[in-house]
Amino acid sequence: MKRAVFLLGLLALSICAGVCLWKAVTMPHATGEVEGDIDVSQGPVFELCSEENPITCEKHYIRDDDYVYTLVPVASYKASVVLASKIKHYHTDQLAVLVPVDFCVVWGTIVKPEYLQDLRFSQRGRGCRPAFKPGSPVADIIGLHEYTNIHIIPATENVLKALNAIKENQKIVLEGFLVDIYYEGEVLVTTSLSPTDDSCEIVYVTRVRIGNKIYE
Repeated sequence: MKRAVFLLGLLALSICAGVCLWKAVTMPHATGEVEGDIDVSQGPVFELCSEENPITCEKHYIRDDDYVYTLVPVASYKASVVLASKIKHYHTDQLAVLVPVDFCVVWGTIVKPEYLQDLRFSQRGRGCRPAFKPGSPVADIIGLHEYTNIHIIPATENVLKALNAIKENQKIVLEGFLVDIYYEGEVLVTTSLSPTDDSCEIVYVTRVRIGNKIYE
């Protein structure tokens, strides 16, 4: 009997240790905290790089084995939005090493419950395409194009963990830079400069807000 109790206790400790280790490996740690609600009425905003804003225009380099990619910022970026859908790529395409996750985000009128509940998004081919039932009130406002697909390049491992922890329908704030990606001096892919066109923004995310917690 005592041996059985001992073994059960040992099993419980092992499970607890495993859970703690899993959290330590996968969960982000907050680097700050703010007050107030997240205003998702406006959506993404950006400011183009200029000589008067040298920090924004600082290049970033990402190394993968023997390859070095250059991220050239073209604008500062901040998006207060709702996550509608996300998809992880990792090793599925050419951009996977730089862009491990795509977010489909919404803002403005479309985030009202009577609209958002009728919407579903497909992210095939690294795009973001809405779908809704015929006769839905969403049909009247979908033309506002208050949604976009974002190719996300996390600046740190902690930022990536925060991105992976975000759940659908959560309000979030993403901050960083819109970037073009270069390889060996040649343009590999360029970012959109408009959240309402059919192209995707490429965002080097340096800061994430989830609720009142900040992750960098």
